[in-house]
Amino acid sequence: IDSWKGTSESGCLTFTKGEYKVKLNYNNVFLSLYKNNELVDTKISSIPAMSLNDFIQYIDELIKQY
Repeated sequence: IDSWKGTSESGCLTFTKGEYKVKLNYNNVFLSLYKNNELVDTKISSIPAMSLNDFIQYIDELIKQY
C-alpha cells in the first residue's frame, strides 16, 4: 500500500503518493492537487485547523474523485 511521503518543493509543503502530489502554499491556505504532474484541483483550505492525521484522511478522500 502506498503511503503519503512529505517533502518540500519550491518552498511549499508537498505530499506525494503514487501518481498524486498535493502542495500547500501561502501559509498552508491554498492546496493544489496534481495527478501525473497535471494540476487537477485547487482549493482554499483550513489546513492550520487540522491535525496531520486529519489532513492525510482529507487528501485520501480528495484523490478518490480523480
